Amino acid sequence: MTRTFWKRKLQFFLEPEPTLHPAGEDVYIPREKLKVAFWFEGGLKVSGGPRDLQVNFNDPQILTLSLQTKRTNRIFRVPYSRIVCFELVHSEEDDNTEFSRRLFLN
Repeated sequence: MTRTFWKRKLQFFLEPEPTLHPAGEDVYIPREKLKVAFWFEGGLKVSGGPRDLQVNFNDPQILTLSLQTKRTNRIFRVPYSRIVCFELVHSEEDDNTEFSRRLFLN
């Protein structure tokens, strides 16, 4: 699978990074209130939200993910062919409705 394939599939869940994208970089962040995860071959999972994860599509062969936490900054560079799946992660702290709680428990 190629960069174009993944950009097309993820366009609904990511938005341009406000400081880097206008400068010509092809960098995106998860949309507000979304937490996403990328699964790669070998069991590697990289997950984050709009404040701590950047998805960089600049390289046509390699996806670059930047994960920034309070303690560490990590960069993951993985070929697009090694991506297994993309996942929306359920966050209980954003869950205020009884209906969505029932769906999560079932």
